[in-house]
Amino acid sequence: MRGPLRLPLIATALIAVGMVAWTAWTSTEAGRKTESLIGMASPQTGLDVIVTLDFPPEAFHLTRAQQLGQLVKTDGKRMYLRSVDRSALKEFSKFYWVERIDAWKPGQ
Repeated sequence: MRGPLRLPLIATALIAVGMVAWTAWTSTEAGRKTESLIGMASPQTGLDVIVTLDFPPEAFHLTRAQQLGQLVKTDGKRMYLRSVDRSALKEFSKFYWVERIDAWKPGQ
């Protein structure tokens, strides 16, 4: 194809391929980050979790965590959350700055 639309079509196709690859990668990583939660609590009940980030959380990360559930405390790179919805947690785990998510038994 020759003409004025050739370059924009190629650029659009490359962007679309990049977006599909990014979505596939984040979905795969979300499964890896939450694999320790498989079999925990029924879908109707909230989970108590420890979210470990790649770095100590800042105000932005704490605000996002509070949207998931009750933020109990932070400790270094970890945030302790109670009553977290499983589907919201799956979406949250897609962020590149989330290192892992583990089950938490309050009192630990």
